Amino acid sequence: MRWWWCLGILLLIALPAASQLPPAPGVFGDAPYDAALNFVDLLAAGDFFRAAQCLPANQRGDATVEQLKRRWGDLTRKYGRFQGRRYTAADLEGEHWRIHVLCTFEKGYVDAILTFSTLAEEREVLSFTFVPVTHDQPIGATPGG
Repeated sequence: MRWWWCLGILLLIALPAASQLPPAPGVFGDAPYDAALNFVDLLAAGDFFRAAQCLPANQRGDATVEQLKRRWGDLTRKYGRFQGRRYTAADLEGEHWRIHVLCTFEKGYVDAILTFSTLAEEREVLSFTFVPVTHDQPIGATPGG
């Protein structure tokens, strides 16, 4: 009976201390969800200049702004008006986060897949792609991936 009492006291001491520890680097609590959602929001708002600022410095420029505008325009021509987004999944692949953002359009869904480095403090979008989502394909699953 005494050991239950000792266990209870240990838990009362250990749990509050453990809950205040920050997540270790490289765990899902460290994933750049907000940066991924912000990038999609900027594209949807037509703020391609600010969206380009989310990319590494060597990828920014007028050409990049035009490329972002063209790629987003291709999506809206094919799928209709953008209606919303939500975070759907995060994968850790070596030194990179892969964040999936489900984008809802008038005529379908697109999985925006954004890649971020786990090593850099800056939350820059290293790469991104848009993959159409079909009804028989689970969210976060990419063809060949």
